[in-house]
Amino acid sequence: MLGQAAANEEKLAELLHKLHIQEKIREHSSKELADLDVEIAQTKLEYARSNNRGSSLVLCIPIELTTSNFQVAVGGDTNEFREKMACTLSHVCHSWRSIALSLLHLWTSFTSNDRPSDSDRFSAHRKMSCDRLLDLYFEFDVGADESYDGVS
Repeated sequence: MLGQAAANEEKLAELLHKLHIQEKIREHSSKELADLDVEIAQTKLEYARSNNRGSSLVLCIPIELTTSNFQVAVGGDTNEFREKMACTLSHVCHSWRSIALSLLHLWTSFTSNDRPSDSDRFSAHRKMSCDRLLDLYFEFDVGADESYDGVS
């Protein structure tokens, strides 16, 4: 019986040693994995920067010409079109956003379509127009059951 207890103690010692080795391997692997995650993030960033430099020829166009193009682009028939175009241009890239936000006249007309987002859009237009006067347009959806004689 004493021999069996000693064998069991020896087995427990071996397993404990094996457990410590496995934990050290896991700890080392976790550190290597974290380091690899950092390297992957840096490589992605470097790739994105290189890609932007190589494929962004449009950013080489002088700001004056880009500004003129923006003015032509937002010269649509409806206020809603102009608003959507100004917003679209400001979402293309950081450079275009800076240019679009500097053109205050792009943000001086606002059309309300009676949507929940109108309040947020109005606040944004008010902020981006830098306290210039806003042209406000309201569109109401008159249902088929309602009579509408127009406004005189």
